Amino acid sequence: MFKHLLRRWALMEESGGDGGAGASAAPAVAAAPAAAPAPAAAPAADTGLTPPTSLLSDPPKAEEKPVDAPKEPVADEPIVYTDFKLPEGVTASPEVMAKFTTAAAAAKMPQEVAQSFLDMHTAELKAVAEAPMKAWTETQKTWQEAIRNDPEIGGANLDKNLANTKAGLKALLGDQADKFFEALNFTGAGNNPDIVRGLIKAAAPHAPASPVAGRAPGGVKSAGSTLYPSMNGLGNGHEG
Repeated sequence: MFKHLLRRWALMEESGGDGGAGASAAPAVAAAPAAAPAPAAAPAADTGLTPPTSLLSDPPKAEEKPVDAPKEPVADEPIVYTDFKLPEGVTASPEVMAKFTTAAAAAKMPQEVAQSFLDMHTAELKAVAEAPMKAWTETQKTWQEAIRNDPEIGGANLDKNLANTKAGLKALLGDQADKFFEALNFTGAGNNPDIVRGLIKAAAPHAPASPVAGRAPGGVKSAGSTLYPSMNGLGNGHEG
């Protein structure tokens, strides 16, 4: 068909295009090429007549979406802590607390988390530090109980034995007695049953003799009875 149209076009050109047939036929021939692109306009309703693109043609470019510019990294804001609380009786040097604060900030710990870690650590340190003192205190109490229950130096004789021992040590040591008693208290030796038993024996010869109660010989008046003869019965010599 296309060849036929070309032949007609050639004949019309040779005839010079006369007025009737040439003029009327020209539009028909001219309109024929316009129909060729029709298949390309068919994609709206695919009828299977659209030829595939050449294998050598470049594939259609995908629509490029604008790429967001990379965001500038935001510098981490330093963590600022308020003063941490320490348990009663626990102290820490400023250097140690500064190290702890630096480590907590590096780990991004919130204030309450850092405080909880500090509480656990100080509680453990306090328990470790107090353990020897608790053991020593219990030992002292055990020693005292043994002295009180000792059949020789304790029981009903305990107060008298302790008083005589103190008096004997003071007489023996003189001005050094106070320091000696302080040492016994500081070291806990004053509660050890063996040491107390030894001190009782060592101080006994130096303890003052116990006063013996008695009455003035008959016929001898005391100074009180001489000065106050009318005050009978008041410890002034008029006891009869």
